[in-house]
Amino acid sequence: MRLFTAIISALILSMASSLMAQHVSVQMPNDHGYVGVPMQFIVVFENIDPDVEPTIPELKGFSIRKLPNKQTSSQTIIRNGKVTSTSTVAVTFLLTPEETGELTIPPLTFRAGGKAFQSQSKTIQVTEPPTGGSLKVTVTGTQKDVYLGQPIDLKLNIFVEQFTDNELGVTLEPRDMFSFIRGDSSLGVFADALANGRVQVFEQRGENDAGKEVTFLVFQASATTWPETIGSVELQPIHILMDYPIALERTRGFGFFGGDTLQISQSQLISATSQMPAIEVLSPPSEGQPLWYSGAVGSFDFRIVADKTYVNVGEPITLTMRVSDLTQGPVNLDYLSAPDISEVEALTQHFRVASEKPAGKVEARTKTFTQTIRPKRHGQLEIPALPFSSFNPKTNSYETAWTMPIPIHVNETATISAEDLDGYTPDNDYAENGKQFTEVEGGILANYSGPSLLVSDRVFSIRSVVVLLSIPPALFLIMCGFRFFVEKQSSPKAKQRSLTKQVKKRVANIQSLPIPEQASELSKSLRLLQHHWDDYEGHKTDIDTLVNRCDESHYGSNPDEALVREVQQFVGALS
Repeated sequence: MRLFTAIISALILSMASSLMAQHVSVQMPNDHGYVGVPMQFIVVFENIDPDVEPTIPELKGFSIRKLPNKQTSSQTIIRNGKVTSTSTVAVTFLLTPEETGELTIPPLTFRAGGKAFQSQSKTIQVTEPPTGGSLKVTVTGTQKDVYLGQPIDLKLNIFVEQFTDNELGVTLEPRDMFSFIRGDSSLGVFADALANGRVQVFEQRGENDAGKEVTFLVFQASATTWPETIGSVELQPIHILMDYPIALERTRGFGFFGGDTLQISQSQLISATSQMPAIEVLSPPSEGQPLWYSGAVGSFDFRIVADKTYVNVGEPITLTMRVSDLTQGPVNLDYLSAPDISEVEALTQHFRVASEKPAGKVEARTKTFTQTIRPKRHGQLEIPALPFSSFNPKTNSYETAWTMPIPIHVNETATISAEDLDGYTPDNDYAENGKQFTEVEGGILANYSGPSLLVSDRVFSIRSVVVLLSIPPALFLIMCGFRFFVEKQSSPKAKQRSLTKQVKKRVANIQSLPIPEQASELSKSLRLLQHHWDDYEGHKTDIDTLVNRCDESHYGSNPDEALVREVQQFVGALS
C-alpha cells in the first residue's frame, strides 16, 4: 500500500511539473524602432503545440508580415538520474513601423493545448532613421568597340555613405562597411576581385539621397574579360545588396579583461544596380589580311626552333613555335591560334606540312605550338623565314613578325635495285667479256653429279624445330597458371582466410593491452568481420552479439571479464 501511494504521488508531481513547464511567451528585444525598418516579434511555445496557426491582428502604425518557416528545438538534460526534456516552437513576425511616435502593441492572445495564453502590452518609440544609407554602383572602363581577341577592361565603383552613430559618437571603419555587402549580391566579372580582397578604398564628399552633404566610402575593383564571339557584349549587370546599419549598441565583455564591444543592433536592406557599358565586338578587316593570319589581335614576338637539322628525305622535323604577347596589361592566350604555315609557299615548295592544327601550351605571356614538317627532296635546304601576323587596333593595320631561316641538310634515302643483288650480271656483260655457256641435256640438274646430291642442305635441325614449336604452348600454360593463381588469391574464400588470419593475430595479442583498452580493441577486430558478414554465413548473429557486449563493456561501468576468452574461442573456431 505504501509503495502504491509513492507511485501515485510521483505521477501527480510529474504531471504537475509538466503542466507548469507549458507556457507561451513573446520576445521583442528592442524598445526603439525606425520608420520603414522591420522589427522581429517572436512567439515561443514551450512544451506545448499551438491549436491553430498563430496570427497577429492588424496593429495601428505597423505593417505585419509572418515568416514562413518555424524554428523548432529540443533539449534533454540528465541530472542526478533525473531526465528533463524541453521542446520549443518559435514563430517569427516582422513588424514594420509606418509612422513616428509611441506605438503600442496591445496584449495578444494565442491558443495552445486547449488553453488561452495572453502576452503583455509593449510600447515602441519610433523615430526617423538617422540615415537612409545611400548606395550607388557604377561600372566604367572600355566604352568603345573592340576587336575579337582584344581585352575589355572594366572598373567597379561602389559608393557607400559612411555610417556614424551620433548617440555613441562612433564612425564605422571602411573594412566594417565593406563587410555589410551581402554574399548574395550579383558581382559578375568582379566576383573574383571582391572575394579575394583586391579592392581599393578612398573617401569622397557628396550629397546623399536626402540632399545632405556627407562622406562616401568608394570601394573600387578592376576586372578584365575577353569576348568569345563578334557582336554585342552581354555583360551581367552588377547588383549590390547591403545590410546597412541603423543603430549600434555596446555589450559588456566577460572576465577580468573583458571590455565593451560594439555590435549592430538594427540594420536595413538597401540595394543598387549598375548600368553596364554598351560594347560591340568587331572582326578584323579582310582587306590586307595575310593568308596565314590566325586571328591574333595586338603586338607579338614570334620565334621558331627545329629539333634536328640533319635528316633523310621524308623524315619528320618538329618545329617549336613560340608566340609572345608584347601588349601592356593582362593577357589571355587561350583563344590564340598558331599561324597557318601551310599557306607559306616558300615552305610547302620543299616540305610537306602536317594537316593537323596544332594545340598550344600557355605559360605566362607566351604560347608554344609544335608542328611537323617533312622534306620532299635531298640536298642543302632551309626552313624559310616563317610569319606570324596580327591586327594592331592602334594603327588599324596588320603587322607581321618573321623568324630567321634555318639551314637543313637532307640526305638521299638509300634504295636497293636489282643491280645491287649479289651475283646479278646482265647477259650483255657476259657477252662483252667473251664468256660462253654450254647447253647440257637433262635440265638444270644435269649440271650436278656425284654423291654430294645425297647430302641434306637443311639449315634447321629437327631438334631446333621441336624447341621452337614447344615455346608457344609452354608460354600459354604459364599464363594460365598465373591467372589461376591471381583469381584464387582474389576469391572470396581467399579474402576470408586472410581477414580471419588478421583478426586472429590481433585477438591473440589482446591480453598485452591494459584492461580498459581490451574491449575497444576487441570491438574493432570484430567489426572487421561484421563488415564482411556475408563471407561468414551463419555467424552474423554471434558477431553482432559479441560487438554489443564489447561496447557495453567499454562504455559501461562493469567490465565483462569473460569477454576476452569468449572472443578468442569464437575467432579461433573460424576457418
